[in-house]
Amino acid sequence: MIHVDRSRVPIPPLLASATVAGERAQAATFFASNPGTATLKSGQRFQERYEWNWPLLQEVRPALVDLFQNKCAFCESFEGKRNPLEVGHFRPVTEIVEESTPGAKSASTSAARSSVGYWWLAYDWENLYLMCRACSERSV
Repeated sequence: MIHVDRSRVPIPPLLASATVAGERAQAATFFASNPGTATLKSGQRFQERYEWNWPLLQEVRPALVDLFQNKCAFCESFEGKRNPLEVGHFRPVTEIVEESTPGAKSASTSAARSSVGYWWLAYDWENLYLMCRACSERSV
């Protein structure tokens, strides 16, 4: 993983804008009024999911390209036609699946528990990273 000095690149103004403040407020309202977005007692999940405004984050991509020197923050591969870099999150903001049986070999032998991710960090500069598709898929 690349060590970066985040003070080297100014925080994009978008992240302090009224638009992002509105997105944060909408997410806070959704998750406060839907505590059931975590697992139901029967183990099933509610089907209602929060609709994130992911295209909004593309506006901070140039700052992340500068910060991570056009490389994936995790594997340090450079961006190319076959290796596009995208805005991602260090702490997952959608869903976290926790394995309740340490060392279990498969999902069938492990009682996995899922919960809502770190939704409040969705638009937080410290949680935004530039990552290649392979690293992004591994972090899901």
